[in-house]
Amino acid sequence: MAKRPNINDLPDDLEAALNRDFNQLVKKVVKVLSTKPNNYDIGGSPVYTGFFASNWKAQNTSVIPKLKVEKYEPWASLKKEATRSFFKGLPSKPKNPVVRPRYLVRDNFKIGKTVYIGNTVEYAKYALKGGTVQKLVQGRLGPVIKTIMRDNLKGKGKILITKLDKIKYGKGSKTGESAITYSDKYDSFTSSLE
Repeated sequence: MAKRPNINDLPDDLEAALNRDFNQLVKKVVKVLSTKPNNYDIGGSPVYTGFFASNWKAQNTSVIPKLKVEKYEPWASLKKEATRSFFKGLPSKPKNPVVRPRYLVRDNFKIGKTVYIGNTVEYAKYALKGGTVQKLVQGRLGPVIKTIMRDNLKGKGKILITKLDKIKYGKGSKTGESAITYSDKYDSFTSSLE
């Protein structure tokens, strides 16, 4: 038989679940930002060499944009090649940009604490002018968040904190009391708050 949940553990369990889901959301946002847009998708990052899309970072302090593309391979070579083509009057956009996320997104973020998601390249403010990232934030991220929330609630217990006219549990019921109710497919409990 499954172990019955202890109501005293409920706040800690709820906070742990929220933190886990919040970290999953932060990872997903960084992953989506670290992609290039395509014809079927709104959003992603603008891609020339791929350096901008590869340098999204999540942390608890402001992200400082200071990296120069010229110092990091393979992006430095792609930029040199594109610059040479430009000055020869040829198409200058690299044929094979490289998008390779450079930062690990950790699982240490806490709900209620500020998380900064930003780009570390020095020209970030110019890359953002095109509106691609803004379209992502205003369009595609809403459904991403909804999907994560919906998927995280599937098969999990539901928590209801309320004042009910009738709370049913076991073979009896109580009326007119505030309660915390938790249930899932394996076990359940109800506790009145007094």
